[in-house]
Amino acid sequence: MVTELAMRHMANLESVHTCEGTREMHALVIGEAVTEIGAFR
Repeated sequence: MVTELAMRHMANLESVHTCEGTREMHALVIGEAVTEIGAFR
C-alpha cells in the first residue's frame, strides 16, 4: 500500500515537470505565498 502511494506521488511529480511552464508557475505562486508580493496581476 505504501509503495503504491509513493509511486503515485512520483508519477504526479513527473507530470508537473513535463508540462511546459508549469514549474515556473508553481515557483511564482509559492513565491507570492511566501513573500506576499505578487509576480503577476
